[in-house]
Amino acid sequence: MRSQTAHTPDLNRVLKAILPGLFVTGGFSLLINLLMLTGPLFMILVYDRALPSQSVPTLIGLSVVMIGLYSVFGLLSLVRSRLLVRLGNRVANRLQERVFTAQLLQTARDGGTGGHDATRDLNVMREFMGGPTPAVLFDAPWTPIYLACAYVLHPYLGYAGLAGVVFLVLVGVLNNSLTQRRAREVNTDQTRANRVMSDIARNSEVITAMKMGGDLYSRWSLLQNRAQSGQSRTRDLASSLSTLSRTVRMLLQSVVLGLGAYLAIGGDLSAGSIIAASVIVGRALAPAEQAISGWRHCVAAVAAGKRINSLLIDNPVRGTSIKLPPPKGDIELKNVYAAAPGQNQPMLKNVSLSLSAGEVLAVIGPSGSGKSTLARVVTGAWAAMRGHVRIDRADIAYWNALQLRETVGYLPQTVELFDGTVRENIARFQSDARDEDIVTAAIGANAHDLILGLPKSYDTALGEGGSALSGGEKQRIGLARALFGDPSVVILDEPNSNLDAAGMTALNMTIERLKSRGKTVVLIAHRQGALALADKVLVLDKGQVTAFGPRAEILNTYSQNQTRKAAGTRMKESSHV
Repeated sequence: MRSQTAHTPDLNRVLKAILPGLFVTGGFSLLINLLMLTGPLFMILVYDRALPSQSVPTLIGLSVVMIGLYSVFGLLSLVRSRLLVRLGNRVANRLQERVFTAQLLQTARDGGTGGHDATRDLNVMREFMGGPTPAVLFDAPWTPIYLACAYVLHPYLGYAGLAGVVFLVLVGVLNNSLTQRRAREVNTDQTRANRVMSDIARNSEVITAMKMGGDLYSRWSLLQNRAQSGQSRTRDLASSLSTLSRTVRMLLQSVVLGLGAYLAIGGDLSAGSIIAASVIVGRALAPAEQAISGWRHCVAAVAAGKRINSLLIDNPVRGTSIKLPPPKGDIELKNVYAAAPGQNQPMLKNVSLSLSAGEVLAVIGPSGSGKSTLARVVTGAWAAMRGHVRIDRADIAYWNALQLRETVGYLPQTVELFDGTVRENIARFQSDARDEDIVTAAIGANAHDLILGLPKSYDTALGEGGSALSGGEKQRIGLARALFGDPSVVILDEPNSNLDAAGMTALNMTIERLKSRGKTVVLIAHRQGALALADKVLVLDKGQVTAFGPRAEILNTYSQNQTRKAAGTRMKESSHV
């Protein structure tokens, strides 16, 4: 069970921070609703004072006052509307960095399969606060006052208005109970459809090459149609209830008008009060009717707020760690268990190893043995389930985030570049990056000449995912990005998978240079040729360490074991024959 302090998330604090603005909005709403009585009072005075006295000056004076009051009403309504827009912007602006960071952590924890887009939820809240529905909420408390005014004119009029308000409130409760659950189901289906479309956009080349478009369209269309069908049913229901509420309000206004005429015939009501009563009762019913019309937006905003609240609670702000001395690059893993995000089955089991600064570790093993998982754990991209990962004897979770950014460079197995220039990608989109550091990283990765050959050199736009480059070019620019900032620890996951002979030579030169400068390198590799520069070798099989030690010793043992396995397989095959 979460502690009470964990239930004080950023969303609540930001909403509390805008309370003064909400109080000011409430003050404007007070004046606006008082000024809304201008019309009924004007009608009463015209019909009951100006017309019986046949006084033109009285009529002119009342008209001037009425125009002035309505002008103030319009000005205050405009100010209130703009104030609500700015309060919505303030909430979004104060939370957007926090929500973005939390979404990034959650997506990493979920393995890139996050559900709702929290930044989109934040926009839903912002647009709701800047829309017409919050103004309705400020006007709703005035409904009893309008009913009281109708009651003062005559009790029957007050009772009629009260009956209409009760009916509309019941319609609103029914609307909420019928649409809220359906809205959640629609959001779930739409999220899944959006996720499929995102996957399609990311893998368009494979889809086109393998002619998978028709099948994927069927999958996306099924989810999209189901979401659209549910959305249509929800909107039809909301529209029906909204139409019902509007019809009841218009009917009740006419009923009040007829009732007022009946009372006027009996001498219980003045002629001016007949129209005034209809206007007042209509105004009393307006907030309930408008709330029903905007209920869908309100439900969406509340749901978005709950998702953001849950996201921020599940991903609290990490305390700022003390800045430690610049790391040398010693790495230690002790009894580490690790699993893919969202999974309980460990992919690494009781892994322990140690590296001194300047050593090169080659990690080998069959596919699915946990090599890439090890790389992600060492970088801190995935958290260990148990055990410790330490850099210079400090747990990786304790390192200051900015300092860790300068400490660890990472080249993933699948290199993903961002929509931007080569310069921006190498600099990791740091706005204060120096040109000399960018060029140094490119030279260190032996990618400088490659970049100079691009159409606009370092200012070449790469397109989404680096689509303007070949696989080998992306890998070398990704390596330059890993080397940016002169990190002490460099993790390379299959860095030679897309390289030709020249690229392999350049990679070996990069590793030699890193080693000579005392940098610690963890190299995940399948090709034996990439292991020539390794000081130590780690052999993984099914997530467990089967061998760890000096390169020559481990490779000799590993080669013998592989030979024995192959011989055993051949013997089994021949015996079956």
